[in-house]
Amino acid sequence: MRDRTLVPVLGLCVLVATTAYLMVFTLLGQIGATLGASRTALDWITIATVIVGTVSSALMPALGAVLGERRLMVISMGALAAGSLSSACAPDVALLLVGRVVAALGLAAAAVSIAIVRERRSGPGLARALGVIAAFEGAAAGTGFALGGVVEEAARADWRAVFLAMAAISAVAAAAAAVTITDKPAGDEAPAPGSAGAPGVDRRPRAVSVHRRLGRPGEVAVHRHLDLGGAVLLAGGLAAGLLAITEGAAWGWTSARIAGLIAAAVTLLAVWAVGALRAADPLVRLRVLARPGVAVGAAFILVTACTVGIVNLTVPSFLEAPPTAGYGDGASVLTAGLDMLPFAVAITLAGYLAGRLAQLLGLRRIGASGLCAEALGLGLLAGFPHSVGQVAAFVAIIGVGHGCLITAAYVAITRDVPQREAGAAAGFGSAVSGVSGAVASAVITPVLASRLLLAGPSLLPAASGYTRSWLYGAAFAAGAALIVIAARMTRAGRKPAPVRDDAAEIPVG
Repeated sequence: MRDRTLVPVLGLCVLVATTAYLMVFTLLGQIGATLGASRTALDWITIATVIVGTVSSALMPALGAVLGERRLMVISMGALAAGSLSSACAPDVALLLVGRVVAALGLAAAAVSIAIVRERRSGPGLARALGVIAAFEGAAAGTGFALGGVVEEAARADWRAVFLAMAAISAVAAAAAAVTITDKPAGDEAPAPGSAGAPGVDRRPRAVSVHRRLGRPGEVAVHRHLDLGGAVLLAGGLAAGLLAITEGAAWGWTSARIAGLIAAAVTLLAVWAVGALRAADPLVRLRVLARPGVAVGAAFILVTACTVGIVNLTVPSFLEAPPTAGYGDGASVLTAGLDMLPFAVAITLAGYLAGRLAQLLGLRRIGASGLCAEALGLGLLAGFPHSVGQVAAFVAIIGVGHGCLITAAYVAITRDVPQREAGAAAGFGSAVSGVSGAVASAVITPVLASRLLLAGPSLLPAASGYTRSWLYGAAFAAGAALIVIAARMTRAGRKPAPVRDDAAEIPVG
């Protein structure tokens, strides 16, 4: 019973965490008016959420190999519940910021889910399960924007009530995870040929600092070293780098603060990498990053996180602009959220189907198709953004591409790694996603602000800023598609290399 409900419960956790994250953006106006918060203070809520969410998503899946996946998922959902409750009770913006930082730990749910699925599924079953996780992410993209609009306009609910509701739902998700997820016994994994523990390969002893009791007869206890120093270095490096990226335009890319942050990020990450290579049992084994599947999956995530970041940053604001700006439909927050539903539905269906077709088509074909769909949709947005219906149709095409890419990325990034390293691979993918999304925002925001026009009482970006943003995204996706297609054509005449473990069940090509 637990095995049958595992993937739906993981999907529920991803749905709740992503919806809670997206809904906040539609509530910032209410929050600012109620608490008298400045625009800068509200911006810091977004910045802190992105940084903490990315860092926790990078670290928590790897920590699952030490502390247990069930415990990490419960912590993630519990933090979302506690942070939402704290936000609901916050008397000022400072305490609200603290609540949002705590709640941001919930964003690790997606990466932790990927690691859990990899430890319990293989071959076609792995692809199907990850396709379901991707489908839940797509559903969250719709519920996050649409429900935020419903709360702000249709229901006229107070934002505190929204946070209370999210706290209750997150607590339910945490309880469901605690009941459904079981920590996998050590020794269940069939080692991949050539990996530590495989026949004919010496297995070096690992440091013993953490003893995880699994509690069922016949299970083997897990001993792993809790690499706190490595975790702090990695977290510090990612946080410094993300802060530099998100604040570069505001503080000045040549300012001392940005230069210092970049230097700190490079130094911390370099020290962490050297330590991870030398340590007997690091939190993240860097050799996992050298596996071809991880590189392919990370490349897919890098592109699609960037393109979807462009969509989320531009399309709602484009639709909400008044017609006097020369574009837009004067849509309300609710209407704009509903107009984004085709995007979410397309991600959901494409992600689910991609998991079913991975065995038949191969991940590179699915990834190349997804990249082409994203390039087409963004190119059409740049050329024909004339009506709400057209915009909805074009973003749906992008959604098809994103659904295909995210499923292909999840499978590629975890399939070829040993189960005990699935958390490190999933965390790496999440870090790439967070950094890519931050870079996209840092690039597109000044593009939109490069030319402003007065529409009523407001200064809004000119239509040319949106067109350039979409063209940049289309060019990026098209370039990546050409690289994938060319690489596939180059590989077509070569003899396939031997595959490891269950990798043969889903062809890369």
